[in-house]
Amino acid sequence: MKRIFKIAIGSLTFALVPSLPALAAMHSGSNPKVIFQKAPITNPATLFYDAQHGISAVAHSPFHLSAAMINQRGKNVSRQFGVQTFSTTQIVKKVQLSNGIKQDYVTTGFAVANTGSDPSYNNTNWDSTGAVEAYGTIYWDNAISQGRNETLLSKVTGGWNNNDNLITLQNPTVNFGEEGVSLRSSGGTYNTSNQYIDGLRPFSWPFTYYAPSSWHAIETPPVFRIFGQYTSVTLVRGSSSWSLTLTDEYNN
Repeated sequence: MKRIFKIAIGSLTFALVPSLPALAAMHSGSNPKVIFQKAPITNPATLFYDAQHGISAVAHSPFHLSAAMINQRGKNVSRQFGVQTFSTTQIVKKVQLSNGIKQDYVTTGFAVANTGSDPSYNNTNWDSTGAVEAYGTIYWDNAISQGRNETLLSKVTGGWNNNDNLITLQNPTVNFGEEGVSLRSSGGTYNTSNQYIDGLRPFSWPFTYYAPSSWHAIETPPVFRIFGQYTSVTLVRGSSSWSLTLTDEYNN
């Protein structure tokens, strides 16, 4: 199965409105009741600590977290820079439905590249000198009701933390989306949904992008579902440059 964000699928164009949240096309049932709710942790340093120490409400699987440093010749030099990845997931809301439950999750992934001259740097501290850190957070819902299992990506956030004064960051890029099948109300038939936004260029970070309200929830079964976020940024030091990429996707 192909991984999302590696290949742009379709040519859909969306009106991106960063200030308005997407409307979740999930089952609401009758008389939904909130049984748990808390504000998500958003401080990158706190999330970095949690991710490194395995503090997570759920196991990372089936999320697939990957990162790479690519040099000017297109060669993967991740080992040279000691690239490491970490992740953590929060459950921030549970809603009891008449015939099921809906839960809201926040999943954050990190990639850390040792750009300093000290090869023993172990990337244990968020603000330690000699590293560039990429981070991305996915806000998503999962509803199980009346024999249906729906997921909807609603928002992504993220950015980069540069702790190397010899490095400058350029050309930040953000892609996010979801792929699977949606059960449309017309006729109750399943339709393939390839919903993506590619090539966003944040002017500053942390950035926040909301999914358009036109996006449909994706279901499993009958086939599969994939959703997530991809970011890249160019690291420049003198006449040399590298691309640091981070991909965090749910693939099940």
